[in-house]
Amino acid sequence: MALISFALVCLTVMLMRYNTEPFIWSILVGGAVAMTLGCVAIWVLRSTATKREERDMLMSLGIFFTVLTVILLLCLLVMFKRIKLVVSLFKEASKAIGAIPHILLEPVATIAAFFISFVVIVYGGILIGSAGNLQMIHEGLYEYVPNKAVIFTGVIFTVGWIWMLYFFVGCQNMIVGGTISSWYFIRDKSRLASPILYATHNLLRYHLGTVAFGSFIMLIMQLIRMLIESLKRAARENGCGLCLICCSCIFNILEEFVRYFSKLAFIVTSMHGVPFCKGGKNAMRLIVDNGLATIALNSVGSFILFFINLTIMLTTMLIGYYMMDKPGLHSVWGPLVVSTLIAFFMAYCVLSVYDTTLDTIFLCFCEDCEINDGLSRPYYMSAELMIFVENSKKALEQLEANKTQPKTEEPRDAWNSTTPAHPA
Repeated sequence: MALISFALVCLTVMLMRYNTEPFIWSILVGGAVAMTLGCVAIWVLRSTATKREERDMLMSLGIFFTVLTVILLLCLLVMFKRIKLVVSLFKEASKAIGAIPHILLEPVATIAAFFISFVVIVYGGILIGSAGNLQMIHEGLYEYVPNKAVIFTGVIFTVGWIWMLYFFVGCQNMIVGGTISSWYFIRDKSRLASPILYATHNLLRYHLGTVAFGSFIMLIMQLIRMLIESLKRAARENGCGLCLICCSCIFNILEEFVRYFSKLAFIVTSMHGVPFCKGGKNAMRLIVDNGLATIALNSVGSFILFFINLTIMLTTMLIGYYMMDKPGLHSVWGPLVVSTLIAFFMAYCVLSVYDTTLDTIFLCFCEDCEINDGLSRPYYMSAELMIFVENSKKALEQLEANKTQPKTEEPRDAWNSTTPAHPA
């Protein structure tokens, strides 16, 4: 089943590389049809349900999925042109990953770092748990009673581990962002030598402090969330948790924004070598100037990636269920759960790279439109993205004219620095 999930992930990468547009549109249309049929089925089941608890639960599910379906259908109808831009961005992301296939192995290093940190936290937890004052509970039974120093050490150790996890994720975003931006901002793609090594080199030499600062902000948000959740549980027991529930919802939105801000700041930092706050400011300026395209990318793009991950998981589960439907096997849920988790992590590793690649190419596209005009300063973007620019006709004519002219020699390592090789 693990091999089946790996084969499904490879098939998805191949389809996104060579049949991007039909694959993406089939996911959008199929997802809209599936969600519509699911909503109809939920409301039909509610009308036939006899128990009040089932009717209330089905009503909540029906309202939730109906709202999601309406939003998806409105996005498909209202932002059709912007969705075409999202499809083109998926094409560019597939081209970039196809040109640099080793970038798909980067999440493996992140997971390995997660595993090593988990081993460290378990070993440290054992040491901390066996520290303190040894006291006898009764004859033959002793217990380590932690003192204030041991409790403080355990808290610092746990907080440092959470910070480390966010740090690893930030490093992955920096490496993927630096690699993809190097691919985008070079005209002759065949001259691209080792962008992953250069992005890693720039990270280790210049930007570890930036990643530590950004991950520290996420750590603070996580600690505040844990505090709010603990207060909410205590208030729920006393029957007065409505205010804290509202605060929790508002804070969840704020946390998602900070997470998105940090990711874009890491990408811009990997592109230009600017500090974290300046990178986030520049990213937000580009995002606000291209608001509709940003909404389409974050809504439709996230839906596509989520639907792909869900499809891989469900397909692996169904195939495994029929494979294990044998006499003598008492329970199939253990192997099914393990194999589904394996399929999830495999798909997540690949799709997380696609997600960061999409955001990087979108930021590069926005900056390319801002600093170039396609005529006196030619665009770096491909002809497929050029049709979404206002002066696309003149820019395409200029691009065709440039193709007929002999290529001028450009420095091989022009992009090998903390700043990209373009006029910005």
